[in-house]
Amino acid sequence: MIFSLLLACTPTFDETRKDLEGFRLVAMAAEGSALRALVWSGEGALHPTAPTVTWTIDGAVITEAPAPPFTARVTVGNGSASEEGELVVSADAVTPVISGFTRAFDGEVAQLSLAVETGAVTRWMASGGTFTETGPNAADWSILPLPDEDGVVADPGPDDTGLIAIVGLTLDGNGGNTWSWVDIATDAGPYLAVGGRLLPVDAPVPAALTAEGRYLATLTLADTRAGLVLTDLAAAADSDTGEIVCGLDPFDADALADGRCGLDEASGARVLLTGAPWP
Repeated sequence: MIFSLLLACTPTFDETRKDLEGFRLVAMAAEGSALRALVWSGEGALHPTAPTVTWTIDGAVITEAPAPPFTARVTVGNGSASEEGELVVSADAVTPVISGFTRAFDGEVAQLSLAVETGAVTRWMASGGTFTETGPNAADWSILPLPDEDGVVADPGPDDTGLIAIVGLTLDGNGGNTWSWVDIATDAGPYLAVGGRLLPVDAPVPAALTAEGRYLATLTLADTRAGLVLTDLAAAADSDTGEIVCGLDPFDADALADGRCGLDEASGARVLLTGAPWP
């Protein structure tokens, strides 16, 4: 169960939920009339199939958020597991505006920060490694686990290396929530950085033809933690277009992670992405 006090109305953070593991409801938000739920699949960084997401108010199903204040419940499921949460949005809730992010990794520690244009605080979660929060919207992520009761730091485990999914949940304390993916990879890749997501590529990323860094790539299933690899990656011109996947035009790579799109719908599609080589 995810309680409203955890994700909707207060920046108090439950330390036990910093780890992204198992099927779970990670976050909830109302952005304008859009209701959003961030769902972690528990089967790697992406969803094999999109989870079911049902929002209700007083037992009645809703598809859009009413004007604040309101309290809504959400139930998410994947056929074998489910979780519920409550989103409490007050009349003075303001969705935080994220204008950018920074990500620097020295091979062991990553310094992460979000540029938040409104007063809010960010709490961080990851599929491996550990965090030290260094500011209201900043944290250091370490490949090393926390020391045990004797002060001994173990070697990184398999979940702490390779591609690490990281999400920053930014809250205004009144029910105004949003989130940002800022992944880290401890290996050399290659990867295409699409916003904060790092998408594995089967060959070095070619030079872009446009200032925006437009690329066409085929989404190909992979038996890895990432769940997919970009194949046949090619620099795209301004006139090039990609397929519409999961109703998303242009395609949104975040949708595969937060549960709006499943790999069963996206696999094999040739999509247009805007990104850059990483590291």
